[in-house]
Amino acid sequence: MSLGVPRRRSRYGVSSTFRGIYVMRWLLFSGAAAIGLGWLELQWNRGQGAGTGLGIGLACGLVLFRGQLAPLRWPVLVLRRDRLHLLHRRKDVSFPWQAVARAFATGSQLTLEFRQPLLGPDGEPTAAIQLDARRFGVDAPTWAEELTELAANASARQALPPEI
Repeated sequence: MSLGVPRRRSRYGVSSTFRGIYVMRWLLFSGAAAIGLGWLELQWNRGQGAGTGLGIGLACGLVLFRGQLAPLRWPVLVLRRDRLHLLHRRKDVSFPWQAVARAFATGSQLTLEFRQPLLGPDGEPTAAIQLDARRFGVDAPTWAEELTELAANASARQALPPEI
């Protein structure tokens, strides 16, 4: 039982379980490549060792299947009482709630429109940012409604954690 203001979800991003699944897939695919090349070396050498094939196969697999690690590079959106923080590749770009004019969904894309251009994640002035809601594990229309409510209503933001 919680006393006081109910908590809202304040962090949107890929869960650690999901990240772990993709790391495991990367390692399993790489291991399969190692086994494949090790088996080929074993057949080629008529049963005389497969260590080189295993090593080369693993190295090739780790490079070849590195696309499996793409979800580890997806951004994270952190909501606080005063600001939104977009974390991407060790960069924190924050926007005050007062700067958010509205949020709307188009398909699976969420667009955050600002009242005036702000510096975006790439360092360039931007009037809006688009986020792929699927990468954050949410439904775009529902998320747009929630963010619009939070931008418009300061009392709704009291359920969010304060700045650290």
